[in-house]
This record gives sequence, structure tokens and C-alpha cells, in this order.
Amino acid sequence: MTRSRIDDGDRDEALLRARLADAEETLQAIRQGAIDALVIEDGGGNRIYTLHSAEEPYRVLVEQMQEGAVVLTAAGNITYANARFAALVGEPLETLIGTEIHRFVADTDREAFASLLKSGHGRQRGTLTIAGASLDVSLSVSTTAAAGGDHLNLIVTDLRELLEAQGSRERAERDNRTKDEFLAMLSHELRNPLGAISSATGVLELTQEAGTAAARAADVIKRQVAHIKHLIEDLLDVERVVSGKLRLQRQPLDLAQTVQRLMAVFMTDARFDWRLDIAGESLWADVDAVRIEQVLTNIVTNAVKYTPPGGRIAVALRAEGAHVVLSVEDSGLGISPRLLPYVFDMYMQADRTLDRAAGGLGIGLGLVQRLIALHGGTIDATSKGEGCGSKFTVRLTRIPAIVVDAAIAPAAHRREFDGYLAKPVDPNFSRAG
Repeated sequence: MTRSRIDDGDRDEALLRARLADAEETLQAIRQGAIDALVIEDGGGNRIYTLHSAEEPYRVLVEQMQEGAVVLTAAGNITYANARFAALVGEPLETLIGTEIHRFVADTDREAFASLLKSGHGRQRGTLTIAGASLDVSLSVSTTAAAGGDHLNLIVTDLRELLEAQGSRERAERDNRTKDEFLAMLSHELRNPLGAISSATGVLELTQEAGTAAARAADVIKRQVAHIKHLIEDLLDVERVVSGKLRLQRQPLDLAQTVQRLMAVFMTDARFDWRLDIAGESLWADVDAVRIEQVLTNIVTNAVKYTPPGGRIAVALRAEGAHVVLSVEDSGLGISPRLLPYVFDMYMQADRTLDRAAGGLGIGLGLVQRLIALHGGTIDATSKGEGCGSKFTVRLTRIPAIVVDAAIAPAAHRREFDGYLAKPVDPNFSRAG
């Protein structure tokens, strides 16, 4: 009886050891990737567990990715490649397996590429040689540990589209600089003949009796020459700002007085319903007086350009915390949502003109933004859409009020560019663009 129990125990132990050995063998096979599925028997019948199902999404991802994916041995032999890599090198997938990756690498890059593979990780730019043609690529290497030895994972990214876009951007930037230089040169060349025309017009005015046809013609020439001079000054200012040559001559300035003085001239134009609201007797900022007058003149002129006769143009100045806020709002043609993000781009022209003959060069608002930025301020544009008017808001840092000698202050406004002081707006001209 005792002997029988011992024999039964031995058999049970042997059975358990056999099952344990089977389990260990199964686990080892799973680790090595030799098993694709397991069949488990239980009271409810056989159940099949597929091991590769968990990694299937990753296999699909690698196959469909837009970069070439290659698995290499330490020696550089290809053990796997996806369809994108095969397309890049122009060979069928079945011919790639087992071949060396080095045969696709340009001779000049092979040493660096070998060092990259040896390190097992990293990224470098390189050139693949395919059927005698060169292909610029980015090569990225990582290492994956496996039971049969480490594998090198190589990702190959085609750089042709990126390099083409970069080249296009560089060409555009170079062309833009050439354009700015040409416009600056043209502006300089035009100043001398315009000065001579302006002087000759002055002589004509002195020699003609007021009210005659000749006197009126001389007045037209004088006004149009002044407009052209303003355009030229804007073009030169663009060149100065872009090249970093424009220097501000900052001083404490009462913006309330400046706005009142400039708007007094604009408001003589009876074609519009003018509104002026200045909240406070004095609002001071540390600015370049001439440039701030230029900013206000360009913004208001822009409102005049896009507001039909009878429309409203409202100019407001107020303190807002640590800032002085200037706004110019009109009831004119408005700005479309498509154009609004680009309204301050240089040479941008709206297709919302009342009269395209008065179009301008599209530099006024772009120049305004750059001048405000040089002062450390901001400007933004808002509009509810076409036909709904627009509003431009300038914010400058406010400073405490200062007592300024009244005999000195007026001269500060006329130190260099007298032409920027506001003049009545010609209905057939606009500088704001």
C-alpha cells in the first residue's frame, strides 16, 4: 500500500516536471518569435491566442510610412525593408533582403555612415547613389535588442521637397532684397528732378496772376509733385527700416496736442463726417515726433482712401493703464477676413478701392507697423468684413506729463521732414496704400 502511494507520487512529480519543461520551452519560443499562436484547452473548449496581433498595427504603420525603414545587422546587411525604401532606391523588395546597405551610400559619405552604424544611434545628412543619380536624405539610426542579437533600425527621409522649398524661400528673400534696393535707388534718383520741378513751379506761381489757367495748372503741378515726394519718402523709409538704418530721435511728446493739430487740417475736408475724441488734456509718450505724425497721417489717409463721401471717420486718443491708445475708425469699405491677416504686409494692396487710380503703392500700413514696432508699441486692425468699416488701434507706452518750453516744442515737430505735416487730402491721391 505504501509502495503504491510512492509510485503514484513519483508519477505526479514526473508529470509536473514535464509540464514545467513544456512551459519553459514555450516561453523560450515566444521570446525568440518562433510561435505565432497558442491553443489553450479548458472546460469551454479550445481557445486560440494569436501573438502577432499586438504588433500588427505597428507593422502596417511601418509599411505605410512616408520614410524608408530598414532593419540591418551589425555588419550592415538588410534583413527587412519597407516599400518606401524600395521605391527610394528603385529596386524590388525581394532583391534587397540580404544585400549590403553600403552599396546605396555615396562614396563620400560611407565613412561617416559606417561610424553612425557603429555607434548604434544618431542622425546625419547624407547622399544615396541610385542608378548614377544622387538623392539627399536624412539618415537616423537606433538599436533594438533581440534574442538573436541586436538589430539596427535605419530611417531614411527624402529631403528633396524640403530642400526645394528652402531654395525657393531663399530665392524669394534674395529677390525681395533686390526689389527693396532697386526701389531705394529709384527713389534717390527721382528726388533731384522732383526738386527741380518743384522749384520751377514756385517760379511759375510768382509770375502768374492768381486765378488764371496757368496759375491753376502750376498749383496742380505743385500738389502732385508734393504727393510724389511723399511716396518717395515712404519708399526711402521702407529701405531704412528694412536695412536697420532708420534711427529714432525720441523725446517726450504730448500726443493730445499732436493729434489735435494734425486732425485740424484733415477735418477741413468736408466730404466726411469727422469725429475727434481726446480723453484728457495731455497724454505723453517718449517718441520720435516726426515719425508719430507720419504714422497718424498714413492711418487717417488710409481711412480717407477707403471711405466714400459722407462716411464717418472717428479718431480717438485715451489713456489705458500704462499705455496711450490711439484709434482711427471708419465706416468705409471694410477689410475681408481673407485680407485681414496680411493688411500690414509690405506692398499689399486691397482689392476694395473706390477708385483704383488712387491706389497708392501698398506700403503705408506696412511702414506704419514697422515705425510703431521701433517705438516698442503695437498696432492692430479689426473689421467685421467688407462693407462694415475698419478700425486701427495703436498702443504706445505712456510717460508722466512733462512741462516743455513752448518756444522749443513747435520746432521739434518740423526738424527734418516738413512734408509729413498733415495737408488737406487730395481726393485723387493716397499715400497709405
